[in-house]
Amino acid sequence: MSNAGFRLRQIRQNGKTKFRAKNSPRVKVGELVVLVDDVDGVKAGREGCIMGVRDDVVMVGCQSRDRLQLVLARTWQVLPRELFRSLSARQGRVDE
Repeated sequence: MSNAGFRLRQIRQNGKTKFRAKNSPRVKVGELVVLVDDVDGVKAGREGCIMGVRDDVVMVGCQSRDRLQLVLARTWQVLPRELFRSLSARQGRVDE
């Protein structure tokens, strides 16, 4: 049995999954992000702050005029604000 097969079996026995894409960005609590998809009635392009992270789900706090709206989004539905702005500038549309 190869070492990789043993490690995979050990992870399954422990009930922990540690699979992660090599280049997937890590998000942190307190980081400013931009929604790239419409999520729970919040339009794409809206900025928010990450309030919590669990596996591939993040809780984003989006401030509206009158209240704070908490949104549960997948990690692929948000981008860090700096990355979003640089990609928007590269395409010729700066959304500020």
